[in-house]
Amino acid sequence: MTPLGEEEVRALRVPGYFVRDGVLGATAAKQVRDAAAAIARNDGLRAAGVSRAATPDARVRGDEMAWIDRANAPPAFLPVLALFDGLKEEANRAAWLGLERYDLQLGRYAGGGARYVKHLDAFGDTRGPNRRLTAIYYLNEAWTPDCGGALRVYLHDGTTRDVAPQLDRLVVFLSDRLEHEVLPAYTDRLALTAWYYGPDI
Repeated sequence: MTPLGEEEVRALRVPGYFVRDGVLGATAAKQVRDAAAAIARNDGLRAAGVSRAATPDARVRGDEMAWIDRANAPPAFLPVLALFDGLKEEANRAAWLGLERYDLQLGRYAGGGARYVKHLDAFGDTRGPNRRLTAIYYLNEAWTPDCGGALRVYLHDGTTRDVAPQLDRLVVFLSDRLEHEVLPAYTDRLALTAWYYGPDI
């Protein structure tokens, strides 16, 4: 991953996130997308849950998901794994976040208005290690506004911005600061999300 710039580091505080486009390039991005779609197509996903208990609740979130184990990840995922590895190193170097590991999830909204209501990614308790940084890599080619499924972020000044979940786009934000939601999706919407943690203390 290319180094984080000063503007990107500042953007994690104000407005609260940053976006990079074209992070892997078209060929690698399409290969990642095809591998992710194959997992979804072959019944590799289950209903996503809410909070640490991971209890499914379609009123809150309507996606399906699978945890991605590095040891068993499709070969096509190697570039995006390297991207997430590099982001950890860069976030520690440039922003002193103290990140040590991350969990990786493949998520799919299957259309029909599936959404995820406004929330923070950090857990609302202190019973275990908590999420510090969120990075979302989008896998949706030929996305248009009619497809729905935009990421809506709630800024500290009370305004909102919508981020299109288009192919080869990376969105990064602090897990405990930026409230966000996934607006209703009307076509398949795929993304890989990495949640980074500090020391397990």
